[in-house]
Amino acid sequence: RDEAAFDGYLGKMPWLALPFAERDLAADLKRLYGVGGIPTLVLLAAGDGAVITDEGTEAVSYGAEAWPFDPPALARGAAA
Repeated sequence: RDEAAFDGYLGKMPWLALPFAERDLAADLKRLYGVGGIPTLVLLAAGDGAVITDEGTEAVSYGAEAWPFDPPALARGAAA
């Protein structure tokens, strides 16, 4: 709710986040990708920015088996 809480929570996450001061940009991205809560990790394709999955926290929990996080790889990861 404030920068100290944000920094404390971010310190527990293994990925990057927008700086707390970028609240307007964060709000725009939340609307664009339908983010309703935290943690949320949306995986985007490097080439065109297309959404690979909006369940990125689950996808990365599968580990290397789910790389490159396309549907077949996610299915392999889920089954592993």
